[in-house]
Amino acid sequence: MAAGSTNTGTLKATNSSVLELTSTTVDNTNGTVTVAALSTLDLHGATINGGTIDDYSSFFYGFIIISGTIDVTGDSTINDNAVLNKGDLTVESGVTLTLDNVTVNGTAITDAASSIIRVDSGITQISGGSIINDGTLEVGAGSKLVIDDNVSGTGSLNISGGATLEFVGHDNGEAVTFLANGTLEIDTKIAPHGTLIFGGEISGVTANNKIDLADLQYTNGASHGDIAVGSLVFNHMTIVIVTNTNTHQSVVLDVAGSHTTWSVTSDGHGGVDIVDPPADSSSLTISSGAMLDIGATSAATALPLVLSP
Repeated sequence: MAAGSTNTGTLKATNSSVLELTSTTVDNTNGTVTVAALSTLDLHGATINGGTIDDYSSFFYGFIIISGTIDVTGDSTINDNAVLNKGDLTVESGVTLTLDNVTVNGTAITDAASSIIRVDSGITQISGGSIINDGTLEVGAGSKLVIDDNVSGTGSLNISGGATLEFVGHDNGEAVTFLANGTLEIDTKIAPHGTLIFGGEISGVTANNKIDLADLQYTNGASHGDIAVGSLVFNHMTIVIVTNTNTHQSVVLDVAGSHTTWSVTSDGHGGVDIVDPPADSSSLTISSGAMLDIGATSAATALPLVLSP
C-alpha cells in the first residue's frame, strides 16, 4: 500500500492471505480494516489512525468466531481512538507496538521476548482477552493503560512520566516497575471480608509514586486508624498488608526493598492511596560549646545532627 493512504470503506485480508502494510500510514478514521479467519495483517513500520480493526470472521449467525492474526514485524503504531476487536495480536521480538488512545476488545495478545507494547498518549484499555507478556508493557508521558485481562508471562510492566497503570484483571506474577513518578492502580474487586493478593513484585517505589488500592474502601469519615498497614521485611523484600478494619478487606503486596512506613490517604474515589513517604530530613544544629540533652527525646524520633564549629 502506498505511503499515506485513506480508507473510508473496508480494507481486507481474506482467504488465508497476508496483507502487508510496510512503511505506510493509513487514515482509517471512517473505515474498517478486516482480517478474516486464518488471514494475517502484517504491520512493519506502519501506522493505523483511528477507525475499526476487526480481526476475525463469524459464522452461523455469530455462534462461531474464527480469529485472524495481526503480526507486528516492525515498529508500528495504532492510535487515534482506534478499536481493535478480537483475534490474535503478536508483537515479534525486538519490535515496538505503540497503542495510543486505543480500545482493545477480546484480543489474545502475545508480547514476545525483547518486544515492547507502549502507551504514551491518552487512555488505552485492553479487556476481554488475554495477555502473554514475555517482553515489556510500558506506560508513560502522563497516559493511562487499563488492563482488564489476565496477564501472564516472564516479562515486566513499567510506569514512568506521571502515567497510570490500572489493573482491573489479575497480574499472575508479572513484575511492575516504577521507572519514575507515576501511579499503580489496583482496581480488582475485593470480596467482603476478602483478601486480594497482587501477584507481581512491585519495584522502584519512592515518595514520588503511589499505589492506589481502588476497591479497598476508605470508609466515609474514616480516620487513618481505619486503614491498618503492616510490613514484613526479609531478603530485601517487603510484604505489605493493607486492611480496612471496618470492612475487613485486605490487599497483600510484594514490594522490592525495605518499606516499613507508609502514608495513607483517600484516592478521592472511595479507595485508598498508599505512599512510601520520604525520610524525615529535619536537622538540628549545635553551636560550639553548647550541650544537647536527649534524655527526654522521644524514642520514635531520629534526627540527623549537624555540628557547627
